[in-house]
Amino acid sequence: MGELISLQEYKRQKDEEELDYLSALVKDLVKDMDTTPQAYYPNPQTGHAGELGMCIDSLIWASDILNHYNKVEYANKINNLIVQLKNETGVIK
Repeated sequence: MGELISLQEYKRQKDEEELDYLSALVKDLVKDMDTTPQAYYPNPQTGHAGELGMCIDSLIWASDILNHYNKVEYANKINNLIVQLKNETGVIK
């Protein structure tokens, strides 16, 4: 007589084989990629020069994000800090 086959076991084995195959494909695709985590720094185009200008631009970006998520109180605190920095450094923009 023929061999008794468990359909559940057969399906599990086929799924495992497919996962192994797909895993090997993904590893092959990413082997030459640089997957080192990189820091994200926003690059707004506001025209503030220098390192302090980059800081001001980043604060403006953070304020915009907070406003987008209706965190107005925090955004206002950042906006006040931006105004203080601009006043102390003579930046008009």
